[in-house]
Amino acid sequence: MVQFKSILNALHTKLSTEGFTEVHVHQDDNLITVQRHRPTDHKAIYLVAHTAYQQITGEVKVPEVNVPGKIEDFLFAGLLRVASSSSHVVDPEILTGLSSKTEFYKSFSDVCEIVDRSSDIEEKYTLQFTRFPPGSVLAFTVGIGEKGQHALQDLKKLTGDIDKVVNDNLIKSDLLDLNVLLFRHNAEEDGGAGSYNVPGIGDLTFCGIESWFRIFRVISRENSLGHSLCENLRSGNWALDYIVNRLKTRSSLLNFQTWLIKCFECLKSLPRFLIPKYFEVVINVAREACVRRAVSLLSNFVKGQSDDNFVRSLALTSVQLYGVVLSAPLISPVSIKASRIKEILSDEEIEKFLIEESASLAAGLPHFGSGYMRNWGRDTFISLRGMFLVTGRFEEAKRIILGFSMCVRHGLIPNLLDGGLQPRYNSRDSVWWFLQAIQDYCKIAPNGLSLLQEKVVKLFPFDSEKEGRTGHHHMHGDMVPSDNRLLTIAEIIQEIMEKHANGIHFREWNAGKQIDDRMQDQGFNIDITLDLKTGFLHGGNVYNCGTWMDKMGESQKAGNYGWPATSRDGAPIEITALLKSTTRWLTELSEKNLFADGVKTPNGPLTYKKWGELIQASFEPQYYVPLLKDLEANPRVYEKYAVDKKLIARAGIYKDVVGGTNGWAQYQNRPNQCIAMAVAPELFNRDHVLIALSNVETALVGKLGLKTLDSQDWNFKPVYDNRTDSADRSTSKGFNYHQGPEWVWPMGYYLRAKVIFHSFSELGKKVSPLVLMQHEIYKILRNHRVEIRDNSFAGLPELTNAGGGVCEFSCPTQAWSSATILDALYDLSCY
Repeated sequence: MVQFKSILNALHTKLSTEGFTEVHVHQDDNLITVQRHRPTDHKAIYLVAHTAYQQITGEVKVPEVNVPGKIEDFLFAGLLRVASSSSHVVDPEILTGLSSKTEFYKSFSDVCEIVDRSSDIEEKYTLQFTRFPPGSVLAFTVGIGEKGQHALQDLKKLTGDIDKVVNDNLIKSDLLDLNVLLFRHNAEEDGGAGSYNVPGIGDLTFCGIESWFRIFRVISRENSLGHSLCENLRSGNWALDYIVNRLKTRSSLLNFQTWLIKCFECLKSLPRFLIPKYFEVVINVAREACVRRAVSLLSNFVKGQSDDNFVRSLALTSVQLYGVVLSAPLISPVSIKASRIKEILSDEEIEKFLIEESASLAAGLPHFGSGYMRNWGRDTFISLRGMFLVTGRFEEAKRIILGFSMCVRHGLIPNLLDGGLQPRYNSRDSVWWFLQAIQDYCKIAPNGLSLLQEKVVKLFPFDSEKEGRTGHHHMHGDMVPSDNRLLTIAEIIQEIMEKHANGIHFREWNAGKQIDDRMQDQGFNIDITLDLKTGFLHGGNVYNCGTWMDKMGESQKAGNYGWPATSRDGAPIEITALLKSTTRWLTELSEKNLFADGVKTPNGPLTYKKWGELIQASFEPQYYVPLLKDLEANPRVYEKYAVDKKLIARAGIYKDVVGGTNGWAQYQNRPNQCIAMAVAPELFNRDHVLIALSNVETALVGKLGLKTLDSQDWNFKPVYDNRTDSADRSTSKGFNYHQGPEWVWPMGYYLRAKVIFHSFSELGKKVSPLVLMQHEIYKILRNHRVEIRDNSFAGLPELTNAGGGVCEFSCPTQAWSSATILDALYDLSCY
């Protein structure tokens, strides 16, 4: 026994001093195999022990041991033979133990046969024990063999220079190719193999490289070689084949696929226990190569942030969420072919158009990845500046604008586009986000104003339900003259402004349960009117919800079914600000003779300049809620501001809505005032803004987003649960969607407002405004950095519950969440 201990102690010293730092343990019944691996040269020492922990009766069949690699040196083997415990005499004073003796073996042949199971690509052996009873121990060394050495040398050449990987294999790839390579959720794969399934984990988040990269980052951080994915890789080549095979259909990725095949052939020549390690090497190089190629195709702003992974990660969500999904093209070929487009465009032009308009932006994943739920007008145009303009994807931005322009009707764009097949015109704000995005394009894109002269075919040139398209869902008749179908973007904008100036009144197409099974009948009536005294647009009713706060009640039990949680009828503050932004811009263009100078109304002509002046003069008096001490100190303040003191829950804010049915709802402290501050800062008194932003910081700012309602409001319910159907009207079936949960995208507008109005704490008079802004914004965004780094969807979520808690009903990655944060960082860089 002493000799055995001496040998084992010497082995332990060798393992500790010579770098055998990795440990793998495998148990098969009473047989335990311990592998100590040295990562520098992949030499390993195996110790196999046949234990007797479990009671043994009868003949013992010893399991085989599979050894990946080349068995090199026999170190020692022996047996500890213990006498029967029945003969043992217990001494009450001295610990005597069982009597035993040791036997030593001289070679492998004394204990086992070694069966060579090597193939052309890898070396491996099996130990079949012939004499290895309980109490036996065997130790030996293993190397990776000549084939393994050559494979590692080849792999090092293939992966050693990432720029070479990019230049040799990705130089022809575009951002749509990289969308396929890096991302693609299961729903976006259009009948492909779907996400890879790992036993013990389930389906990976993405079909592309990003999911493998993110899982291995966790495995490395936790040093978890026992992870289910590592076991899957050691057990077979399924993952390697999956990654390669899903790229077969893209000819532009042929070189990259070939590079991957070569890398994976090297892996297949290695001992199986090494495959997870070198699989991670390949994945890290592949992912970094894709990212470098993507960044090279993006804007100078993104390229200039090479030392900031946060900006790079935000920009990559543009690649993640914009791609070709057959079930959700921007404009459907069916929609095009059902129109009389052939009277205007040639077959070649139509074919080119269909190819260009096939890609679309997912509002978020996984809930909005495919089908009619993918393309949302509001989400698209709130996101367009950050997703496409800040990132330099001007051509894609233009295609999106042109695609939605084709579907303008009633002076609105669709909220749900559905490829132009059955669009819904049930949002009042989407069209103003559309016009803001066009303005941003014209200002940011090179030669941006040329967009105004781009021509589009209107799929719905008439507003009347009876004057639509032949046999196309709910469209009837085919009486459209071709010369009325081709309009410039400038003409589209003018049409939108004219429609709003003269009032919009219609009933949704095909209204009824077939398009919305929750909406009450009155909710399908769409009404928007212009108040010629204030310049504000008023619209909506208590039965519909025409802004982004659009939760419709779903619970019969709670009695909220068919009732909007936040109808926001009247003049919502962000619509008023977006309208002012548009009139300001159109005034600038008209003064340069680049656009019409105004619209016709029932009361006569109204110039854009005059319209903007009306809004400017009315905004502060109508929207600002003065501090109570000011009201009490000076009663004449009542004459200046349209306030009802009885309805004020928090003063020093801007009303959420003016002229709504529910007076108390107008005075709710919500994040929409921050949107207004960012898009039309000229409307605001700076002193009032600083007070309002302070109240936003106190009552609304959360970990990642802004609370959708003041925490002091009696309606405040910060946890969104769309599953529970209870008797509580305020929360049942997620009725509180916009009544307290923290939405991420308004955070971007809050930060932009802080930059615009220099709303920052004093750090000292010697600190420059730029340093001050950077300090506070980066401090606020530190949680966002962690989130996008650790989020398996590689993005920022749609919303969180109270205190930044995970909401399982939220999209883990949402376009507008990443976009508006990127907007804020871009604005900061331009300061």
